Amino acid sequence: METPGTRYAKWVANASPHEVLSLAIRMEQGAVRTYRAMAKQASSTPSRAKFRYLAAEEREHARILAEARKRTSRPSGPRLAPPPMSEVESDVEDLTPTEAVRLAIRSEHDAEAFYRLCAKRCRSTKARRMFETLAKQESGHAKALEGELKALQGPLPWSSLEGFVPEEKDYWTA
Repeated sequence: METPGTRYAKWVANASPHEVLSLAIRMEQGAVRTYRAMAKQASSTPSRAKFRYLAAEEREHARILAEARKRTSRPSGPRLAPPPMSEVESDVEDLTPTEAVRLAIRSEHDAEAFYRLCAKRCRSTKARRMFETLAKQESGHAKALEGELKALQGPLPWSSLEGFVPEEKDYWTA
C-alpha cells in the first residue's frame, strides 16, 4: 500500500531545497483556501472558528516557508514535476461536510509525512527543526479535524465525557 511517505520520498530525495519549499508553500496556500471554504460552509459557530483558525495557521506556515525560500537559490536546470498533493488542489464545495473533513484529515496526514521527509533530508539543524515543527503542527491539525468529524457524526457517547468537570453554568439556564 502506498503511503504519503513512500509517495513523496523519491521526489523529496531528488528535489532542490527551492523546489521543496515552493511545493510546501503551494500546499499551505491550498490548505488556506480549503479551510476558508469549509468555514463558509460550516453550520456552527465553533466549527467556523476552528476552520478559520486552521486557515490562519496554514497561512502562517506559508509565510515561514516563503521566508526560508528567500534564502535558497532557484535551480538552474530542469525542474522536477511535483507529486500530486491533496493540500494543493482541494475543492470542498461539492462535498458534504463529513467528506470535506475527511479530505482535510487526509491532507494534514499527507503534509505531516511530507514535512517529516523534508526534515530527514536537511543538513541544517535550523531547517530540520522548521520541518519537524511543521510536521508536528500538521499532526495537531489532523487531531483537531478528527474531533470535528466526531461532532459531525452525531452526539458524543457518555464515555467520551469522562474527566470532564462541568461548571455551574452547564446545569442551569437563565
